[in-house]
Amino acid sequence: MQDTVISRADLFKLLEYSCSLPAGTIIGKRWRRDIHAYPPPEAPPVAAELHEWQIGEYVEGPDPEYVGIVWSWAVDENHEPHRGTTKR
Repeated sequence: MQDTVISRADLFKLLEYSCSLPAGTIIGKRWRRDIHAYPPPEAPPVAAELHEWQIGEYVEGPDPEYVGIVWSWAVDENHEPHRGTTKR
């Protein structure tokens, strides 16, 4: 998976879709997701407090009738992953 360099402010301007996908499958549309939004029941309790962010983007699919999704890790200018909430 690739990295996307994005400021924390710009990351949190993206709409969050941690458990769904945005409607309007427009090529280039981007959003963020917290990969720990819904930890499995067997996960340790601390997992609910973790926040790691990925960016989704709609891209052209192999068939013109469909779109694809590219996922990337949201990282800062030092290539450190964005973790935590907006109150970091």
